Amino acid sequence: MGLVVISSLLLAGCATGEQSAVAPEGATVEAPADSEAPLLVPSDLPVEAPTDEILEAIDEPGEQTYPRTWPLDAWTSVAVPAAPTPRLTTTCSRLLDEAGRPVGVRLLTVQPTIYSVAVRQAGATVCAFAFDLPSGTTTVMLTLFADLGPKLSSSLSCSSSGVGVVPTQCSGAVGVGNGFARLDYELPFDADYMEGRTEAQAILQAAQRELEFPAGLRPPPSTNSAAMSSSPEPCDPSAEQKAAVFSQVDVYDGRTDVYRASNEINSVGTFTHERIAVKGCAWYFGWQSASISIVPWGGWAVGEPGVVGTPVDVLGADAALRTERPYLDYTTGDERDMVEVTLITSARGSVVFVTMQVLPGQLPYWRERLVGITEAIVGTEP
Repeated sequence: MGLVVISSLLLAGCATGEQSAVAPEGATVEAPADSEAPLLVPSDLPVEAPTDEILEAIDEPGEQTYPRTWPLDAWTSVAVPAAPTPRLTTTCSRLLDEAGRPVGVRLLTVQPTIYSVAVRQAGATVCAFAFDLPSGTTTVMLTLFADLGPKLSSSLSCSSSGVGVVPTQCSGAVGVGNGFARLDYELPFDADYMEGRTEAQAILQAAQRELEFPAGLRPPPSTNSAAMSSSPEPCDPSAEQKAAVFSQVDVYDGRTDVYRASNEINSVGTFTHERIAVKGCAWYFGWQSASISIVPWGGWAVGEPGVVGTPVDVLGADAALRTERPYLDYTTGDERDMVEVTLITSARGSVVFVTMQVLPGQLPYWRERLVGITEAIVGTEP
């Protein structure tokens, strides 16, 4: 059975920190997919049907043992870093003021995704806004770079894949000297393309004015070479790390592999990779795959006020949150309701994202296995 596995990197948008810091079990955080976000999972990973033995392990996850194969406390502890200070001095609230505070638009908390953490650690300003539209509420992401280099502007436009289960993607961008701003959001498939257009254009124009007349630039955020994966090599795990990760799941017929995932698919990804070297790998277990990504020195992201998720205990971590959201898989020709589950972990100064798309009945098993996989990464990643 073949299955295309796609990692959604922009799972959530931004906000003011006035919301609850922890959501109840199963809470979802949604936001627009972003063409600028680096895809961290190959798009053609084969996924086999689980064997009876694996299905038994899923049905009785508490009965299985997954012994640790790595030494504990092998690495020096690193304190959780402070959140980075963006290069631009503007704030999301100020941008909303400059946009005229459109009716039905409000600020949201920036949720930790690979993209949002990486670009913030590289010095960008990231904002998210909730738009209350006739078709429902959507999240709008705005990213401002002070020093991305000359980039072309593009008018606000929307496009649809023509597949009824895929939302309509809308985006616009503006380049001013070395500054660059990009705005992204999505609409339901059958929504009018003009929904939210006026409000989005007002915010993008406010971002343009900020880039044309910046109040000043701060230095790029600092990093620390002691943080986990601060000098990552291409995705070629050591034998010890492979043994550690693969020991935490039920592998089908020994069919294991690790794929290097690209972080340089476009200009924003290249810029981010060059400045902070985001690491991304796709691990294949013979019947299921996982995206494992590390943002060096991004450990601040898990504990920020307003971040939504279910707290999880992970050995060797300072904090960890699990997020889950509905995921409609239509790549096999038949639509399947699945769940995208992500464990976001702050450890040794960095942040680790482990993401899978699983069937609802497999959730209890993978909630537990994602913890083991993360502990293995934390315990073996240089």
